[in-house]
Amino acid sequence: MLDLGACQVEAEHLLDALSNLSGASYLKRDFFVNLPCERLEKLDLANSGVWEMEPSVFAPLRQLRCLCLKQCRLFEVKRGHFAGLASLTELDLGSNQIETISLLKIRDAVL
Repeated sequence: MLDLGACQVEAEHLLDALSNLSGASYLKRDFFVNLPCERLEKLDLANSGVWEMEPSVFAPLRQLRCLCLKQCRLFEVKRGHFAGLASLTELDLGSNQIETISLLKIRDAVL
């Protein structure tokens, strides 16, 4: 569910970066910083193997509306993981191993 229709600049760089996610277990804060994805609306990272991520990793994806992280072996959701995603309307965290959700309010997670 990677929707590149709205991306006008070098989508192949984004695809290359996302293909490198296979087997990656940790998403660093700057993963999406230099990628042409500021207009990306849908991102499906299901079964990607990501089990941990730094806060604000998705912040450069300001237009993101749908984020799928199901079956990623995530064990914790920290405050700030989804910071900057004011357009997010759908978040799928299903079939993970989440033991801890460190949020005061869902709104705080995206602001």
